[in-house]
Amino acid sequence: MLFRRAVSADIPTLIEFRRILLNRETDRSMDSLFEEYFNTSISNGSLVVWVADDNGIIVSCVCFCICQLIPRFDSPSGSMAYMANVYTALDYRRRGIASTLINRAIDDLKTIGIGKIILNSSDMGKPMYENLVSQLERVICPKIFN
Repeated sequence: MLFRRAVSADIPTLIEFRRILLNRETDRSMDSLFEEYFNTSISNGSLVVWVADDNGIIVSCVCFCICQLIPRFDSPSGSMAYMANVYTALDYRRRGIASTLINRAIDDLKTIGIGKIILNSSDMGKPMYENLVSQLERVICPKIFN
């Protein structure tokens, strides 16, 4: 399993995962907007996307929307990330792939000065995030919002 930053060739899969997460798997009406968003935001650095690649097949992803806030003592750059679109294909779940992917992505975010990460959690994802928060409390804001 290769854990890496997403590239433009991954965007069709990111769009597919986005539709699944929104419970609109067959609705392609927003695909061009999703494609434009991913292309623009990945290119300009306002979105950092990591994927798990199993021999050329993207099986999991996590997106971080980068935002600039007022500098804080625990985040002098003021840069924060909002974690979104965490998805793992059904056949790959419960193997620790998403946790590993998120950990690798967080290590990468630290190198670009991200001091805090916020997230909203589904009920299904809450146990994984609670475990991550206990491991990474200095980085992920310790509250998990519904």
